Amino acid sequence: MTIVICAALFVALLPAQGSVAQEIDMSVENRRGAPVEFRAGPGFQGRLDDMMPRMIAPGETITRRLIADYPNSQGGGFRYGDGAGRECDFGVLRLRDPGGPWQMPVLRAQAPTGGIGCRAELEGIDPGGDFGIRFIVE
Repeated sequence: MTIVICAALFVALLPAQGSVAQEIDMSVENRRGAPVEFRAGPGFQGRLDDMMPRMIAPGETITRRLIADYPNSQGGGFRYGDGAGRECDFGVLRLRDPGGPWQMPVLRAQAPTGGIGCRAELEGIDPGGDFGIRFIVE
């Protein structure tokens, strides 16, 4: 009986241990009629599952997963532009008080010079801290 109780306790604790590393699924969609180019090095808390692509073709959507090993914050920022000085500055930040619930993510989608459309949409969120975002270049 002791083994069964210990095994059940171990299984019950697994989700709590897995919640330390938070994941953000980030999609970047190019809705412009021309390719967009990666314009700034990734400034992320944690590690990406793959590098951000140098170019995104018209109509293409890329997705990267950010795995953040910080228990109380997650996020980062990057830019894509058209090579003619028009850029989208994208970012996300999510915080929580130690041991408390996660706050809602704060998204950034700005066009510092204008002439390009930039949006960010929250695609899904779970109480464990994982969520998805779609960044759109128009």
